[in-house]
Order: sequence, then C-alpha cells, then structure tokens
Amino acid sequence: MLTLLVLIFPIVSIAAKPVFEVTVIATVDRDVFDKTVVDKLGGKIVYTAELAPVIVAKLPSHAVEEFKKAHGVKHVSLDG
Repeated sequence: MLTLLVLIFPIVSIAAKPVFEVTVIATVDRDVFDKTVVDKLGGKIVYTAELAPVIVAKLPSHAVEEFKKAHGVKHVSLDG
C-alpha cells in the first residue's frame, strides 16, 4: 500500500496546475455587484474607483473566467 502511495504522489504533484496571481480591471454594475465574490474566488480588491464603476482586483489565474460570469460584472480586462 505504501509503495502505491509513493508511486501515485509524484503523478499528482506533476498534474497540479501552478497558481498565478493576475490583476484584472473590471467594469461592474454597482447596484448588483457583490464584492465578496472576489474573496470567494481567492482574490482581493486593490482599488475601487469613486467616479466610475470600476474595480481593480488580484485573482488566481484559474478564477478569472468564473469572475467574468459573476452577477454585476460587465467587462473584465487583464492588466498588463
């Protein structure tokens, strides 16, 4: 049994995707956008514009597509 675990463990390690943090700029509908969605996806909001409905957030790269689908998110661009 131990031998089997030793043989499986390296395969799992190789298969795991590395996590990269990316910065996104998003236009949101302030009336319906729930800021906690960023936290739930493992990210954080680093800037909220006062005059425009725009936020800048850092997210794990694998969470960007899910963030784009979040209620109240209108447009998402990668920064950089």
